[in-house]
Amino acid sequence: MENSNKVPQLSRNDMLSHLPAEILLVILSLLPRSDAAVMRCLSRTWRKLYDSVFLSFFCDEFDRLGKKEYMRHVKTTLQTRKEKGLESFQVIWLHKKSDAWLRYAVHNDAKSIHVIYLSDAWEQHILPDRLLYSGSLEELAIYSYSRKPELAVCDMHLRSLRRLIILSLTIDGDFNYLVSRRCPVLKELYFVSCKLEFKELASKSLRNLTIERCCVGTEYTEGSLTINTPKLQHLHYNAVWPDYLRKKQDRLEYVYDIWTKLDFEIPKLKTLTLGGLWLTGTIHAVDYFLQKSEPLEHLTFLCNSGYC
Repeated sequence: MENSNKVPQLSRNDMLSHLPAEILLVILSLLPRSDAAVMRCLSRTWRKLYDSVFLSFFCDEFDRLGKKEYMRHVKTTLQTRKEKGLESFQVIWLHKKSDAWLRYAVHNDAKSIHVIYLSDAWEQHILPDRLLYSGSLEELAIYSYSRKPELAVCDMHLRSLRRLIILSLTIDGDFNYLVSRRCPVLKELYFVSCKLEFKELASKSLRNLTIERCCVGTEYTEGSLTINTPKLQHLHYNAVWPDYLRKKQDRLEYVYDIWTKLDFEIPKLKTLTLGGLWLTGTIHAVDYFLQKSEPLEHLTFLCNSGYC
């Protein structure tokens, strides 16, 4: 199609154009880049959506094109979007290098970036290994739907970031530096199905913290997490049992009590949800925390299988 001098005529039989724009965007987002380009010729509605769509799916092009041709293909795509304003930018990525996409989105002042990894072809350094600076980014979400590769935190300075979502990743010990020093206005932080290897989480701005189905610590380090967030109002902490603790049946209670040690000093907390805790030791830590805190509006324990 690129070598043809003919301009495709707009179709008068395109009934899909009458669907809501949100549905048409979903359709475009699920199409490979080449097929989405064909849809652009159906009507002015498709053309307008194609020019503003925030997601491109390159899975088939990588297998079809060689490495150099593929990278030229990516570069051309980025250049065609340079003049477009970005409110949000989402990448479904099946291969290791995502630097070009992220830097492009940051350069164009994207307010929201979602990065979704589907492949086992990479293990770590999924963010750029050089400085990533943004004064406009307000939301960053990183998802992995394969195994739990390591999230090696680079030198990022995200001065406007308010919401950070991380799903199914191993997060290294330098993460606290990113939150405490490089994200000065961060309000919401979500960890889901992650392995957390840092021992402290400190933030002067954080209001909402969710730790859902996450392992804290490693097999070789004490699994405790100190949370130092003086403005935190909502805390959801639902732990899981690591495999290496399951195998130590004779020492399970003692080790698990250390692993779930709660060390909070959160004077403005309003809602607290706790789950996955071995209560024989943890309940004393909870009681100690409640004595130091202002009266809560809601306290919830999530219980199942003899522990909560």
